[in-house]
Amino acid sequence: MLRAYPSRLSRFSLTRLRMKQQIYLAIVAALLVAFLLTFAFSRYVVQPSTRNTAAYATLAKFVSDALPPLGAPEAAQAAVVKDWVARTRAAIALYDPNRKLIVAAGHRQLPAPPASQTTDGWVPGESNVYAAVLPDERWMVVAVEGRGNLVTFELALLLIMLFVGAGVYPVVRKLTRRLEKLQHTVAEFGAGNLSVRVDAAGGDEVGMLARSFNHSAGQLEALVKAQKSLLANASHELRSPLARLQMAVGLMGGDAERADEINRNIRELDELIDEILLASRLDSPQAMQGLQLVPVDLNQLLRDECSRYGATFSGDEGHIVGHPVLLQRMVRNLLENARRYGAGAPIEVRAARVDGVEMEFSVWDRGPGVPPAEMERIFERFYRVPGAKESAGGVGLGLSLVRSIARQHRGTARCVARPGGGSGFIVRLPLE
Repeated sequence: MLRAYPSRLSRFSLTRLRMKQQIYLAIVAALLVAFLLTFAFSRYVVQPSTRNTAAYATLAKFVSDALPPLGAPEAAQAAVVKDWVARTRAAIALYDPNRKLIVAAGHRQLPAPPASQTTDGWVPGESNVYAAVLPDERWMVVAVEGRGNLVTFELALLLIMLFVGAGVYPVVRKLTRRLEKLQHTVAEFGAGNLSVRVDAAGGDEVGMLARSFNHSAGQLEALVKAQKSLLANASHELRSPLARLQMAVGLMGGDAERADEINRNIRELDELIDEILLASRLDSPQAMQGLQLVPVDLNQLLRDECSRYGATFSGDEGHIVGHPVLLQRMVRNLLENARRYGAGAPIEVRAARVDGVEMEFSVWDRGPGVPPAEMERIFERFYRVPGAKESAGGVGLGLSLVRSIARQHRGTARCVARPGGGSGFIVRLPLE
């Protein structure tokens, strides 16, 4: 157990803290170090240097000269001691030759010099306490009031450190709040909201970084808009010659089988253009904005589409909120995929409630199945499982659209292996 502590400590790093915490802790640590150094300097350098031996010895000499002899009443000796305490505001204690207290006065109780001390000098272990042996072997212990000023200085220094520590936090927080806003903006931009910008006020490095980000974001937004515009215009222009080709094939007559093949290819091109445009629109996180979202009876939608494809359906009732056309497109793409690769076997569609908050529907086929390593890649655009024949149709956009539509409805789509052979495509969507 003891060996675990070093590894835990070694894993701790300031970089794990937020920037505001790092800056604030660095300032507080610097203030604490400054306080400790000043405290040590005042205790071990400034205070010892105030030990003026000659002054203390002179004070002790004056008091001893004014004292009555050893045998005088204690009241007389106490009167002299208190008189000098009143004059000098020092602390004075008088001990007999046996180091027994006779009288003490002043701001503190002074101890008797230890037995090891036999001559005038500083009392060992005490701060600024001087002991002088009188001719009659009495001991006088003296301490001048000065420590209070030093303590006051130390307390003032501590208060300054606390006030600075408290006052610097709003400054640090203001700086890091701008960085946090920049971070959130960058995250939103990365999620697809290309129109978002950050406040670029200020002439410091944060403001410069914000202006640099806004400039780059503007260029990227313009580039993406130009790309989408080009794609939309090109798709529109492609449909015109396709329509003319279809009309020309119809007027041409001749070989019906060849004409059917040409018409099939034209329809595939037209569907491809439609899917590319839809995929481009679904790229944006604002794709659902401006669309009318309504409650959709998912059970009825699945039944209607299953009847078109001859698939069997079973499941629970459930309503979701979404765009009916997009949801219909998602279901049709899954059914079309199952019919295309299902080797003519019956298609099964099931629906069920999950934990009372989601609606799950699945489409099952008895095709060759999808290798586990390809189950995620088949949702990529224009990707098809190796070995898939082009004659089967499709260009690899259908499943990509399924996942995009599911995500735009705050749902998920995944592929699983079907027991006994084949594949299953499972979609989860939040209930209304």
